[in-house]
Amino acid sequence: MNDAKNVLAPFVLAFAGLKEGIHHFSLDITSTFFDAFDYTEFNDVALNAQIELNKKATLLELSFSISGTVNVSCDVSRVALFFDISKAKLMYLSLMTT
Repeated sequence: MNDAKNVLAPFVLAFAGLKEGIHHFSLDITSTFFDAFDYTEFNDVALNAQIELNKKATLLELSFSISGTVNVSCDVSRVALFFDISKAKLMYLSLMTT
């Protein structure tokens, strides 16, 4: 498990020390990331995640944009298939405690 923590460490966004405002992060995601979760469906992965974090007093606004390619094997023929990935997502997280 310590190996997985080391692999995942670059993906931890330490927002507690950030000032309010917009912050940008760029993360390269490879097969090693998925190996940490014992996810073996991908033969190879080359993704880039662009993250914009807008920190407000009681809210985090996260905008993710992920693009790249994944290589998987066909379930029937076992032929390698390459898929281009492009996905964007907006997420809001409340920082308020009850």
